[in-house]
Amino acid sequence: MRGISASAVCIAAILLAFQAPAAFPQSGGADPAPRKPDPPLGSKSAAFAKNVGMYLYYKSMPGSEDKALKALEELKALETCNWKGIAELLNKTFLGFRKSQGKYRNKLEEKVDGLSVEYLLDLPRGYNPRKAWPLAIALHGGGAGSGDAGEAMSTFGSLMGPKGAIVAAPLAPELIDGAWNCPRGFRVVRQLIKEISETWHVDGNRVYIGGHSMGGYGSYFEAVWWPDRFAAALSSAGGITAGSVCDFENLYNTPLYVIHGTEDATQAPIEFVRAADKAVSLLGLKPRFYSYVEIPGEGHSFPDKWRRDAADAMWKHERDPYPKKVVCVCPNYWSSEPSRAMGNEAGSRSFWVEIIERSGADFNSPAKAIAEWGKEPNTIHVTTPPVRRAKHKEARDVNVSIQELPSTAVRIGICISEDFADLSKPVKIFLNGAPVFNGLVNRSADFLVENLCATGDLAMPFSARVVIKTR
Repeated sequence: MRGISASAVCIAAILLAFQAPAAFPQSGGADPAPRKPDPPLGSKSAAFAKNVGMYLYYKSMPGSEDKALKALEELKALETCNWKGIAELLNKTFLGFRKSQGKYRNKLEEKVDGLSVEYLLDLPRGYNPRKAWPLAIALHGGGAGSGDAGEAMSTFGSLMGPKGAIVAAPLAPELIDGAWNCPRGFRVVRQLIKEISETWHVDGNRVYIGGHSMGGYGSYFEAVWWPDRFAAALSSAGGITAGSVCDFENLYNTPLYVIHGTEDATQAPIEFVRAADKAVSLLGLKPRFYSYVEIPGEGHSFPDKWRRDAADAMWKHERDPYPKKVVCVCPNYWSSEPSRAMGNEAGSRSFWVEIIERSGADFNSPAKAIAEWGKEPNTIHVTTPPVRRAKHKEARDVNVSIQELPSTAVRIGICISEDFADLSKPVKIFLNGAPVFNGLVNRSADFLVENLCATGDLAMPFSARVVIKTR
């Protein structure tokens, strides 16, 4: 047994085995009466954490089944701990599984689409598993038949490591053009972050991604498809196109830095990026979340000064796991490929909002939802405005206009955390100004553990979800 993914089923079984009806109401419908406040964290919570750790430890040890059963019986005798503290307790529990040292060259334990994925790993000086450390993902450039993880480690990773980050540079499983900005590339990065978070002690609110050339393409698409995972993203000479900024609104809470040389004419023509930058301006994105810089006289390169400045700027950002306002846009590339191959992993979930179902799955049926906490406590306002995307004749054309398409969102999920809602009181949800939900929200042990274990992101737990329909 190894890390969170190997322990997910065990944890879910543990939580469900000793749940009390008052503290873990079943999902569906509102409770008949306000529930009592959660008990404070204290000695019983400490006992919970200790016994979960003992159970997982003995469960993974051959011949220790009796000891594992004893730990489980002791768990059943405990009263349920504070819901808000479960993620913290699980984090402490997994300290026993995290390594204190490691090799520089690793291979993903789980293959991606049947392919092995190698990656370079560099731990910061003084790494200690009892402390949470930032993580930087460095994506290499290249294309058909070329690609070097060491190049990404030296250009981007070498700047983030000395700042105190764990640095990982994966090698694309297939050295093809666009290896990072495709469904398989997305799954590689997702699995890599998950595995590293299970093996090392990662600060979930300080995960960064950056790359040059093909890696610049990749870091941009990773950020727009997975906006709630990164504290900041960097795209250098990535050739972002105006047609790809339809999903740019996902970056409402995720800073993106774009750097490009003015003389980059063939590998990633700057006209592409200029057209994209114009589209971003027309979309009205806030400058503090997006920075575009042209390097005069530079071609397809990433000069030292600009690399250092970009790394310094990124390092100042820390993810807010529960922003007050969230924009969620479904990606619409490759026809129905994102929804089929990536599902809710690829931009249809942004922080605490997810688009669970839409009425179409092609390029002309994108979906969008905006959710914001109201001025009144426990009140959420959801809207489904049109999706705005850039329209032009071809990628180099800087004459960009904005096209609006109606949102095709059918079912929208609102994930709720104890960090920003009081679940002992009713929650009110409005959709396009009309009330659609008003009642107590049932916590779910299944939902809590499933979310924590899906990505290994213990810094963003959700203990409940309300699903609303738009039609």
